[in-house]
Amino acid sequence: MGSATSTPWPPSSGGNGCWPASLQRRDAAGTGLDSAHLDGRHHHRRVGRPDNREAGAGGRGLTTSGIKVAVSRSVDQLLWTKLLGSGALNPLAALLRVRNAQLLDRPDARELLGAAVREIVSVAHARGVALPPYSEAVEKVETICRNNATNKMSMLQDVERGSPTEIDYMSGAVVREGEAVGVPTPIHWTLTKLVKALTYPAESTQPSPEPPAR
Repeated sequence: MGSATSTPWPPSSGGNGCWPASLQRRDAAGTGLDSAHLDGRHHHRRVGRPDNREAGAGGRGLTTSGIKVAVSRSVDQLLWTKLLGSGALNPLAALLRVRNAQLLDRPDARELLGAAVREIVSVAHARGVALPPYSEAVEKVETICRNNATNKMSMLQDVERGSPTEIDYMSGAVVREGEAVGVPTPIHWTLTKLVKALTYPAESTQPSPEPPAR
């Protein structure tokens, strides 16, 4: 996973598509499992809506092109599972300018990582998405860090290049989805604002979410 790239299908003009399904405006969505440092064949998981007959055809087309693809009807769970890792790791890595292992080496960073994971799990559960419970989810994300210890997250690479990031489609999405189901997300609201402030004026943003209730 690490700094893997996720792309909605067909690709949109902005963001990499690491969005909860309710934010998708397409008939099919996809999540990729590639590392940022690619060698050899690409591996993607392809997902589609239950009524989307084109998803299977699209998957077969990608397979023909040499990309390993699996078609699934469980789009919400796959996208939220991807968001669980990318949405928690990317903003912190970008703000702290560290690789994955350092997020666990620093006690305060590790605590923030756990808090970011907790909000994603809480919002997903409120939406009826079957993510694992909090303790298991934190262990899963920390395992990603350990297994990809030297990996540089994609958002950190964007910051270093001075490019717009995908914060609106990661932490920003958690905030918007939380507002929709009445779940407070102050950690992701703060992460969104900090990344936007860090990357201003390069950041191309959606309307800013309202501040969390005090």
